[in-house]
Order: sequence, then C-alpha cells, then structure tokens
Amino acid sequence: MKKQFTLSKFLLPVFLLSISCSLSAQDSPLTQIAPHTSVGTAYACPGSTITVPVIDSGFKHIYALELQIVYDSTIMTYNHSLIAPNPSLGYINNNSLHIPGHGSLCAVRLEWSSAFGDSLPDGSTLATIGFNYINGTSPLYFLNTDTSGTWDSFYDGSTYFPLNDMPTATYYHSGQISSGFVGGTVSGSSNITFGSPTGTLILNGYVGNVIKWQKQLNGGGYVDISNTNPTYSTTPDTTGVWNYRAVVQYGSCPQAFSTPATDTVTAVNHLKTWTGAASINWKNSLNWSPYGIPMLSESVTIPSGLSNMPTVSNQGLGCNNLSVAGNGGSLTINPGYHLNINGTLNIGP
Repeated sequence: MKKQFTLSKFLLPVFLLSISCSLSAQDSPLTQIAPHTSVGTAYACPGSTITVPVIDSGFKHIYALELQIVYDSTIMTYNHSLIAPNPSLGYINNNSLHIPGHGSLCAVRLEWSSAFGDSLPDGSTLATIGFNYINGTSPLYFLNTDTSGTWDSFYDGSTYFPLNDMPTATYYHSGQISSGFVGGTVSGSSNITFGSPTGTLILNGYVGNVIKWQKQLNGGGYVDISNTNPTYSTTPDTTGVWNYRAVVQYGSCPQAFSTPATDTVTAVNHLKTWTGAASINWKNSLNWSPYGIPMLSESVTIPSGLSNMPTVSNQGLGCNNLSVAGNGGSLTINPGYHLNINGTLNIGP
C-alpha cells in the first residue's frame, strides 16, 4: 500500500523542508516495525461528550506519525477541544475531515513530529480524542485498514521511511462507540398453567447495571420487583398475561427498559369457576378460582347459591365456553357493555 508523505508537514531540519516523496512501508530498507496502535471502545449517553484513547505499544525512537481514525458523523461529531496528547509528546496537530465518496464517514486526523525522536512505554496513550455523541453505534478504525485509505504511518529519523506496518490488521486495531442507553431483551417467554413457575427469565444485550425488575398483568401498569440480578423467576399468583422486564442504567444515562418476556398463565384444563369472593365485578381477579380474569381460551362456570353474582361493566371481557347454573346462578351485563363468548353458552338446568 503506497503512503503519501510530504516531509514539509513536520518540523524537520531546514534542508529537508522542500523534499516530497511517495514511499511504501513494504519497500523500506528498515528492519524496525511500526508500533501497534489501537483506538478505544466506549459507551456514551445520547447528547453527551465522550473520549477514547489511542494507545501504542512499540513506540520506540519515533520521529513522526500521521494517523486518520474513521467515524460516522451521523452518530457523533468530532470535538477538537477534547484532544489530550501524551505530555511526553507535546502538541499533536488534529482536525476532522470528511472522506469524499464515503457518505457520512469522516476521519480524525492526527499529525506529530519530533526533531530528535521520542519513545513511550508500551501501552501508553498516544492521545485522547473526543466526540459529541448523538446516538447509535459508530466504529472507529484507521483509514489504512480500509481499501480506500493511503494514510496511517510512523516514520524513523534517518531516512523518514515509513516503518513496516504490513499487514495493517496486525498493527492497527479498531474500536467503537455505542449507546449506554440499552435496556436489552428478556428471554424466557412461555405458556404455563396456574401454579407453575415461569422458569428462568434472562436479560440479554443490556448495557450498565440492573436497577430492578417490573411486572405487568393484562396490559395494566408496571409494578416494581426488588431484583438487581440479570435473571428472575417467579410463580404468578393469578392467571392472565404477564410481562416481565428489567430496568437498567449505565453511568449517568437515563434508565432504560428492556423488551419484556411474556408468560401466559391459564387455569388447569382452561377451566375457571366464579366464586364472588370479593365482589360482583367480573373484572376482579379475586372473584375467580383460580385467581385471574378469564381469557378467551378459558371456559367459565357460574354456580348457584352464591351471595355475589357476576356483573359485566367493562369492555373487552370474554371467555371460551360459558355455563350458568339454572337454579340460582345468574349473570348481569350492564347496558352499553358486552361479553365475548368464544365458544358455547349453556344456561341451566
């Protein structure tokens, strides 16, 4: 891969300032190899600033460098004020340029030179660069690892040949910036009968710490669960459709909700009996055995001899088959409401 290098970019002796050359690391007579350079991986809160290090190992007697680190400008924008060069190197020229013909891709451009050459301990931060983070995920990679690139080089002091950095994947290592506002997904959805446990619900793909879990019955409001583990299991106390989700948080980012797992809990043999234990309201879980408002997949029996007989005064209620005892059993549907019967209706004897 050819590397275009104009020596006048750097602070070199006067007699070299007018020299320009096109060199290839593969053609260099030097045995010295380039440092191994990597850019960091980090998470950020949408709307915040974020910094990542550029780290080198093998930075020995280096006289000049030129690097371009590619990022997606729809995900974040470069913040020049956040540059922090290694104090041993002093000033590093830096700016951001759009890469022609590559859509929203831009590159942070770093240039540095020394009249006498410098060395750094392995694992040193060459510089810290910063961005204004918008949202989403942007890779951070060096331009010469892309087939369109002709940049990214380190130079020696005697001939200013670029040091050997081929194959580039060995010497230049990518990073990434992603959102810290990621709730993940809970796996473990299932259909179970009343009295059975949910099994282990597992939170996957989240970023940060689990603050708590929450449960929801039949589309109602979520109720907090005191659990900070990435797994959860319970035995639902009523039939119905239960959603279970986790609440997670990364650093100072807002709390994020996971995609919930859904457990549909039905009565054994899909049979429910009205008890009227709490009231006359059909839509009260405590009025049924087992507990839980009947679903369209469940058949209902309303016996006789009870003090409280069911009354329907809410929309969206129903059952599969409905049997009402004829010797004192009753069902009242208030005006303006209806009950969906998915199967058959049997009244009496």
